[in-house]
Amino acid sequence: IGLVKYNAFEDIGGMQSYSLCLLTREKNGVIMTNLVGRNSTRGYALEVIEGNPSRKLSEEEQRALDTAVGSIAAV
Repeated sequence: IGLVKYNAFEDIGGMQSYSLCLLTREKNGVIMTNLVGRNSTRGYALEVIEGNPSRKLSEEEQRALDTAVGSIAAV
């Protein structure tokens, strides 16, 4: 598991946005990102296969993936 909480927009505080990466030991799984704004919320999900995401990642998504991969190595 890798979780990164952050402020996606300058006018919204409280670290309400997040990227969550859930992986198996084989590094297969998903990254889910939720961006919280003042008037809207957007959610995104992408597949990870053998540690490779299905699209280019944002900085926060990459940190979540790196944390999840690191937690697998620590086990």
